[in-house]
Amino acid sequence: MKKNTDDVVSKVGSTGERMILISKSGGRHPVDRNMLLRTSEYFQGLVNSGMRDARYRELTLECLTNESLLAVRDYLSRLSTNEMESRGTSSLKSLNEVEAGLDGAFYLQINDMIDRYIEMLLKHLNESTCIRILDIANKYLLIDQVVKKVIEYVLKNFKKISDSSKISLSPNEMFRLVASEEINADSEMDIFNLIIRWVLEDQTRKCFAEKLLTEVRYSLMTTSGRQKCTAILNYMNLNISCDADKDSNISRTVGTLFVVGSTKSKDDNIFNMLPVYNFVEACKASSNGTEPPVKFKTGKQGPPPSLRGYNACVVDNLLYLVGGEPFTRNVSVYNPVTAVWSKCCSTHLARRNFYLGGLGVNLYAVSGYTRYFKRTPTVEKYIPSENQWHMVEPLPVALTRLAGCVCNGTIYVSGGCDDRRDVRNLVYKYVPSCNKWFSRAPMLTARCSHTMTCTEKKIFVFGGKKGSIENAMDGEMYDVESDQWSSVLKLKLPVCDSPSIAINNCLYIFQYEILSDYTWRTVTQNINLTKFLKKNNTSSDSSSSSVQGRNANNNNLVTNEAKVQNSPDAPTNDDCQVFRYKHANSEMQFYCHYVGVMAMSDI
Repeated sequence: MKKNTDDVVSKVGSTGERMILISKSGGRHPVDRNMLLRTSEYFQGLVNSGMRDARYRELTLECLTNESLLAVRDYLSRLSTNEMESRGTSSLKSLNEVEAGLDGAFYLQINDMIDRYIEMLLKHLNESTCIRILDIANKYLLIDQVVKKVIEYVLKNFKKISDSSKISLSPNEMFRLVASEEINADSEMDIFNLIIRWVLEDQTRKCFAEKLLTEVRYSLMTTSGRQKCTAILNYMNLNISCDADKDSNISRTVGTLFVVGSTKSKDDNIFNMLPVYNFVEACKASSNGTEPPVKFKTGKQGPPPSLRGYNACVVDNLLYLVGGEPFTRNVSVYNPVTAVWSKCCSTHLARRNFYLGGLGVNLYAVSGYTRYFKRTPTVEKYIPSENQWHMVEPLPVALTRLAGCVCNGTIYVSGGCDDRRDVRNLVYKYVPSCNKWFSRAPMLTARCSHTMTCTEKKIFVFGGKKGSIENAMDGEMYDVESDQWSSVLKLKLPVCDSPSIAINNCLYIFQYEILSDYTWRTVTQNINLTKFLKKNNTSSDSSSSSVQGRNANNNNLVTNEAKVQNSPDAPTNDDCQVFRYKHANSEMQFYCHYVGVMAMSDI
């Protein structure tokens, strides 16, 4: 039974004129008339308009409940007696009370009360209340104040929030969720499955299916995953392509980032793991100075200790290790679902210091050294379904310590050292459909042992060596469409054979910095590519990016030369930052040999 306030004795110490607010059920709530006039734009409008209701000692509000007017009376009472709590310290009311208070505050247009109750509303945000809070926020169009924060919470806690809650989202909320690049999901398949469940929950939602499903990054799925998606879409009569090539350079924060590394005291290779979302968020927090270094958790046993100097690449959610020291033709593959290492068919040539990349479901080993340190221009293609390596069109020039990446279904390689040990600025692209290499515009700076990645239709190279000693401390951007290079920024630390990965238009380079003759620390050099993309894009901006790994040869040392080249007089860039990383449960640092992303939802 609702409380009747007809004969409630006011505890308000104000000597102001009293008036009664009457709810739709007849409840009577005494308030200070002057305080109401001072705070309520609704009541001010009545008074200024000269309406008779404003002159009466009673005001009937047929849209408001007793609970809403109790909240208004309590607010005005505290305000008139100077008992109002400071912002952020308000006592927590129940969610029902907060909703009722917002009803009263919005109807009477009491702005300060609205702000206070929005704070209370957000204090209730958790896994079980997030959908209801969204409903309340949408009722009053609290997009910036509440809806954005709740969606951010859902993105952060995607794995914890029940599917029954997520399928209650509105079409607009669903689109904001699945279109976001920062979502804490185990795999892209989880996002696809959520959309299908949401559509099937209500047949009237089918009209939104195409818009939602085109936001899925099918290139981040395994081949079997894409086949399952195709079967489901065909069953639902939805004409949506799951082609991986169309968005092959798109990423988001799904899956698990794993670093193959070894500690300073042990030679054993171990997997150090962290959800991609947590890694990106930790880097943001570190940049604000609010959190300690990025911390990885030790996972399962990595490659056998006998494997050294290998090149690595993730293809179809499998980690391949090819070549290494001493010169070897061996190929090993790791399946994260079974946590099993297996042997694959050996390469035709033993290789070191070559480029290893994945294009579609196939691997390509490009150039490098063969036995007796002889350079080779040969290129091999591995087809996993056949477990066979095939020789394809060789590179026009034999190069070692070259870098490469995949952009829009094409392999690009750059730089390296030729037979005369000269560092080159050459660039080539390989088109698999015609099995041909094509020369492209050379880099502005000749370099080897550098990092190369692709996002959208732009290719970036950073660091490397200009010769045997001199570091290249700059970066360049290549426009695939115009075939032109341009300079971008100055690095804060040298980069040489350093593993790297690009996530959401940010390149993370894993390396370690020599602080003195006896001390060092493991760091990531993070380069924000967004500004450079915006400057050069003529079409509408897109915040998608690629996830491309860079192989390393264990000599990713950084010397004190960085301090010289990055003196206060040297050009620097705020888009390049350096953060520490280490194990989560100790101060132990570990060398990074390779970094990649795997979908771990089946584990």
